[in-house]
Amino acid sequence: MSIITNIILGATLAAIPGPIFVEVVRRTLTKGFLSGALVGLGEFFATFVILSAAYLGVERMGTFSVLLFFIGGVILIFLGYKAFKKKEIISSEQSQKSSILTGFILALSSPLAWTTWISIGAASITNEKVIESMVALAVGVILFFTILAGILTLSKKNITPKVLITISRTCGILLIGYGVYFVGKGIHSIYS
Repeated sequence: MSIITNIILGATLAAIPGPIFVEVVRRTLTKGFLSGALVGLGEFFATFVILSAAYLGVERMGTFSVLLFFIGGVILIFLGYKAFKKKEIISSEQSQKSSILTGFILALSSPLAWTTWISIGAASITNEKVIESMVALAVGVILFFTILAGILTLSKKNITPKVLITISRTCGILLIGYGVYFVGKGIHSIYS
């Protein structure tokens, strides 16, 4: 695959509405462009870790997937709870360092991210150009989330603080839903 094809694939995979997508939307609308874009940057770094692990064959480790479901589910439930209980929107560019860390941890602990990158992303890595392929996929991810944060920032001017709180709470419910689903999958995989 060419570099351009991998960048487009990375952006397309990032566009799948999952926990990271929801968190980028929530952070951009509640804390500003930089906070949302930095969550995407955190995913950018996590993508390298996941693709490296996929390339090395970590998907063959059954216990790993069960732990991932539980840890990822608990983290998503925690983030969702924090988003849901939010009573006011702080639209300044606060806590930027935590945004990168949140994106990294969220992507690294999300079974959806692992499944996507192991099944589709790793298949696009060619043996001759491993690093180049991984960089191109990750660039597609950060490119998508930066554009998404930019679009949301431009449209944010027309949204009232009350609507922003409602959006944050809705995102919180979605994150909790993903978390409960992943914990349920973990329990199911133990008993099946």
